[in-house]
Amino acid sequence: DLSQFDLKQITTMEYGGKSVKPTSAPRLEGHHVSGKFVFNTDKNINRFKIIIEGIPQINNRVFEWR
Repeated sequence: DLSQFDLKQITTMEYGGKSVKPTSAPRLEGHHVSGKFVFNTDKNINRFKIIIEGIPQINNRVFEWR
């Protein structure tokens, strides 16, 4: 059950030496979840990482766009 995890609190986006939290994130309910993360950035970016921390078995999940 992943409903105990708040993606808005445990997710960070890193880009250009900056780190920002999402202003909006999907709720974790059930086994398959879909939705959008929304981040406010100071410019358009195309290289970034999204890091989700604290979910058991894989403590740090890192998704990178280059």
